[in-house]
Amino acid sequence: MIVGKKARIAKIPNLPKEYFLFLLAGLLDTDGGKKGSGFGLSTASEYLAEFCENIFKELELSYASCPWFYKNHTYHQIYVHKKDFDNLLKYIPLKNEDKLKFINLVIASVAQ
Repeated sequence: MIVGKKARIAKIPNLPKEYFLFLLAGLLDTDGGKKGSGFGLSTASEYLAEFCENIFKELELSYASCPWFYKNHTYHQIYVHKKDFDNLLKYIPLKNEDKLKFINLVIASVAQ
């Protein structure tokens, strides 16, 4: 796994809290995808992982955080469980059409 030099130290800029959901949406639109039985992202930054976790907690979304160790560094996988995909879309303004299509297909299959 190749990791950029700054990936491990990525931090959220000093933004007003009202922008956090948009920032998270941007992260999920660009780096998000299917993770386990949910949708989320992987990161080398503990700070970025905690940022995502804190928002998921605040929104009361069911999520998992799965750190793993590889080549002397801990990586973090954070994802919302599929049972909460409808709430994910309700609160986080995703725009990526392919990712929205995937999430909506899962919502439809869970509803059956």
